[in-house]
Amino acid sequence: FSALVRKIWNPRAFKGQVSPHELVQEVSNASRKRFKLIEQNNAIDFMSWFLNTLHKDLGGTKKKNSSVIYKYFQGEVKVDSQPAGMPTEKDTTFNPNKDISTSNTPFLFLALDLPPVPLYQDEKERDIVPQVPLTTILSKFDGKKVQEVSNQLKRYSITRLPQYLILHIKRFTKNSWTSEKNPTIVNFPIKNIDMANFSSDPDMATLGNHYDLLANICHEGESEKGAYKVHVRHRGTEQWYQVQDLIVEEIMPQMIFMSESYIQ
Repeated sequence: FSALVRKIWNPRAFKGQVSPHELVQEVSNASRKRFKLIEQNNAIDFMSWFLNTLHKDLGGTKKKNSSVIYKYFQGEVKVDSQPAGMPTEKDTTFNPNKDISTSNTPFLFLALDLPPVPLYQDEKERDIVPQVPLTTILSKFDGKKVQEVSNQLKRYSITRLPQYLILHIKRFTKNSWTSEKNPTIVNFPIKNIDMANFSSDPDMATLGNHYDLLANICHEGESEKGAYKVHVRHRGTEQWYQVQDLIVEEIMPQMIFMSESYIQ
């Protein structure tokens, strides 16, 4: 990977790329065959391994800004927790008479939950792909919404946003027998995504923190038989490209919105 980066940014290099097969082979060796050339793996598993491996190889520790990876990709979330009340209670709110524990958790990507797909649908409803705005699934981190997770009430707010924000849209759920995929389409802007409403930092809320989409990894097909495609923006021309294996082609920005985004 370091050889690839050097070639991309070296104006005197004869070629600005390395063999993709060579790069994947190095990944396979470094991961002890966890990721292989002939076998497709989960994209978020690879992303997590890749960033953490680069962080460690660059001498990074658990401290903030201890490597270039943590400096540009790591943010922080505040988590308020309280044991859940009786199952009969309808409102998902904190009990003011009980203690609330607070912890700060660093992250390299934000995990976003999709709304569940209705279990019972008629023929017309089955033909309609559900859609949800990005702001709706980001509201998990607005510091107001309380969720029940494993018999714990939890409330999330972002205390520190990274320069480059990675979003993980959780499409897959696994049980003892199979893996299921949520096909919900997420509607998102390509430019000027404002994250100010999801931060508990007053300075950040005042100044705002805006992001432009640089890349979009989507998954097409069934959960265990599908394939990944990547949409990337050429910074100089603003042209978007779709990449699948060795196939690279231009794509209109409008088509990106129709994909089942998995990582952004």
